[in-house]
Amino acid sequence: MARILTLLVLASLLAGCHFAHPRHLAVEEQDYYMVKEQCAQQATWLNPEWPGTANPAWNADFVSCLNGYGISDAALYRLWD
Repeated sequence: MARILTLLVLASLLAGCHFAHPRHLAVEEQDYYMVKEQCAQQATWLNPEWPGTANPAWNADFVSCLNGYGISDAALYRLWD
């Protein structure tokens, strides 16, 4: 009985640590995520029939929009890969 109680307490402590505090984003990362949302909306507006990265036209519009904001392809892979 004591082992079960110990395991339950340990499991609850580990679960509490896992969900405790998310990492705060740097200002640059926050800007990237805001631009990502804006560009996703723009690409969906331009390609409403098939939104998403599986659509080559949507993906091209999305990447073009991000590049227009100065976000390089390397930054795209680093942030969202």
